[in-house]
Amino acid sequence: MTTDETTVKHPATYSPQILTTIRGVLEQYLPILDERASAILDPFAGIGTIHQLDWPWANTYAIELEPEWAHISADYGPTWCGDWLKYRAPSAIAWPLLFDAVVTSPCYGNRMADHHNAKDTSTRRTYRHVLGRELTPGNSGGMQWGPEYRHFHNLAWAKVRRTLPGGGLFVLNIKNHVRKGK
Repeated sequence: MTTDETTVKHPATYSPQILTTIRGVLEQYLPILDERASAILDPFAGIGTIHQLDWPWANTYAIELEPEWAHISADYGPTWCGDWLKYRAPSAIAWPLLFDAVVTSPCYGNRMADHHNAKDTSTRRTYRHVLGRELTPGNSGGMQWGPEYRHFHNLAWAKVRRTLPGGGLFVLNIKNHVRKGK
């Protein structure tokens, strides 16, 4: 069964321009490996837009915590539904233990992380609102910028470091979050 993306849209996916930029970074910094494609992981995959990378020297893999979005991602490529911080290579499928590159765009810790559950005609979009339910525990999409958010991502990036062999590439798409002038 294929999930209809319009049923449970993800509110923040890679744009075509970001995918083009990511591909350019991979082409520039990730060597084309002899006899095999590079293994590229997105540990906060959402609906698996990483699988649309369209780079012939890459096998993409995705991890997504929310089942609805992991199901959509799995329609496009290998996806594990689970918590990146608890990730161990799934035994049921042939995943690499180490990756050549990690490419990800985590939740930004902005207003999309609010726990607002609009029941009116509000156009305000939050991860919770789009899913229509509380987020799975451990989802950073419910964390505002602050100590908890920074601690979570420090743990996540330490895990990225352990997942990449020496010389592995880490591409992080993130933006500043400004609140009250800070």
